Amino acid sequence: MIEKLNSIGKNLIFDLTVAGVLCGLVILNLYRNSKEHLDFTLADKVSLVLYCILIVHLIFLILLIFKNFLNSNKKKGIYFIFHLIGLGTSLYFLAFFVIFSLFIGTSPYTDEWTLHDFKKTNTCLKFDNEKVKRTVENFNKGIFPSNIDPEFLHLLKEGYIDNLPKKVTKIECGCRSSDSSIVVFRIWGADQTTYELELVKNNGKYRYKRFFISNFYEYEQ
Repeated sequence: MIEKLNSIGKNLIFDLTVAGVLCGLVILNLYRNSKEHLDFTLADKVSLVLYCILIVHLIFLILLIFKNFLNSNKKKGIYFIFHLIGLGTSLYFLAFFVIFSLFIGTSPYTDEWTLHDFKKTNTCLKFDNEKVKRTVENFNKGIFPSNIDPEFLHLLKEGYIDNLPKKVTKIECGCRSSDSSIVVFRIWGADQTTYELELVKNNGKYRYKRFFISNFYEYEQ
């Protein structure tokens, strides 16, 4: 098996192909960061996987170097040394752009980013707005639903989430424009404070995941 992979051309084509796709995804993510890139998207996940594949291939090149020198194939071994240096240098510089594209501008808790990251979805037909409304009002009473994320439940019980609405006057359901798997309820409190409640699907069931103030109210006046 390793003999078939001990090819200068095959390894070069492999790295160029993977690196080319990775660079394309990085450019896409950087562009979306300036627009609506708010969540850990499929493009983010694929770019991380591709970067890890290149790291694994870097280790594989080291094995090929040792193999060729042990087999007295020094010419091929020297080539793989240059290949290794080129790939390692590329990964070093790519690391910055990959991290930058994944995390710069990614903040689901700030109004500037969540303001327009909302759209209508047919998934909302699965939910009873009145039931969600009562659930939110019950947060203040220490009454929590069974389908709540454990970490979110801890934050509520420990009082880390402030300004919970005692009364909800209006509720609107949608999803994230950047990630339609996240269901979002926009909530208007009686004091005109506005919030967003996120539900995320886990093992086929939606769980209450996050709740935070989102000042979209003032933009809609």
